Amino acid sequence: MNGSLRVLASVSWMLLLANATLRAQADDPALQRRFLEGVRQTARKLDQISVHAKGVNTQDFAAVSKKARADLAEFNKKRRPEQRIDPDKARTRTFEGAIRGSFTLENTKRREGGDRVMAKNDAYAFAIGRSPGIASYGLEFLERLHADRATDRRIEEQEEPIRGSILAAWHVFGHPLSRLVESPWFKIKKVSAVRSESQDLVRVDFDHLVDDPDRKRDWLSDAFLVCDPATNWALKEYGATRPGGGVHRVTIEFGELVSGFPIPSRFTFLTSSLNDPETISRNANTLEILRRGVPEEEFYLSHYGLPEPNFGRSWFGAWGLCLTGAVACIIIGMILMRRRKAGR
Repeated sequence: MNGSLRVLASVSWMLLLANATLRAQADDPALQRRFLEGVRQTARKLDQISVHAKGVNTQDFAAVSKKARADLAEFNKKRRPEQRIDPDKARTRTFEGAIRGSFTLENTKRREGGDRVMAKNDAYAFAIGRSPGIASYGLEFLERLHADRATDRRIEEQEEPIRGSILAAWHVFGHPLSRLVESPWFKIKKVSAVRSESQDLVRVDFDHLVDDPDRKRDWLSDAFLVCDPATNWALKEYGATRPGGGVHRVTIEFGELVSGFPIPSRFTFLTSSLNDPETISRNANTLEILRRGVPEEEFYLSHYGLPEPNFGRSWFGAWGLCLTGAVACIIIGMILMRRRKAGR
C-alpha cells in the first residue's frame, strides 16, 4: 500500500469511527433546549473578547487519486507557473488580525511591499494602504454601515476570514453558530450526549437545506456539530455535505483562554468529493495570540493619521461646488464659441 492510500485508509477509518461512536447515542429533547439556549447566551458573551493574533494557513492534500493527479496536470498546462498546483507540495500563507467585540481588523503585507489595513468599527468599514518607503496611508475603501444591506453583506464576507479564524470555535462554514441555529432552514434531527477523551460533549445532527437561490452555498445536509458545554458551547468538530457534493469535516483544537473563551490553537478542514472520495484536501490553520485587550482607537481612521468621516454632511461640499463651477465654465465657453462662429 503506497503512502497516499495509507493516509486515505487512516483518515477514512478515523471518520467512520468518530461517526459510529457519536451516533450511537439516544436523542435528548432536554439537552436540545439546553444547547439552543447555551448558544444564544454565548453569542451575547463573545463581545467580551478582545485579542490580536497571527496565523499560518497551510493547504495540501492528505490523499490524491490517480484521477485527481491527471486532472491537475491538465489544469496546470493552462496556467502560469505561479498559478499551478503541485499535489505533493504544501501552499502556505500568513495572516494577522484583531477583534474587539463586533469590531474587526486585518493587517496584510503586500507581496510587492507595503501593507494594507482593513477594519470595521461601529459606524463604518474602511481599507487603507501604503507603498514601500511611504509613511502615510491612503484611503482605498470607505463605507457607512447599515446604509445598504448589500454593502453590509459584502463587508461581512470580507471580515469573515479573520473573525472565523479567531472565533473558529463558534463559527460554522463561515457563519456564526448563533446565526446558523436561528436560521429558518436549520432543522435538528437529533441531540445527544457523547463522551470523548474524558469530556462530556454534545452532538447535534441537523440539516440546513436552504431554498434561497442567493444563499445556496449555505446548503448543508447530513450535518453535525460536536460542542463542549463546559467551554461556552465551543465547537470541537463539525461536518456536512455541501453544494457540489463536497464532504467536509472540521476539527478544532483549543488553545489559550481570552476572557474565559478558548481561542483555537489549530483548526483543520478535510474535504473530499462524492465523485472522487479517494482525494482528500486539507486546509490547516494555526493561531498565535500576540496580545489581549486591543485598544478601540485602532479600529478608526484617525489612529492612522486620516480624518474621521462625517456621514451626516453631504459629499456635495467644497469639492462639489468646485466641480459645478468647472462644468458651468465649460458650458459658458461652448456657448460663446458657438456664438462667435455664428457671427462670422
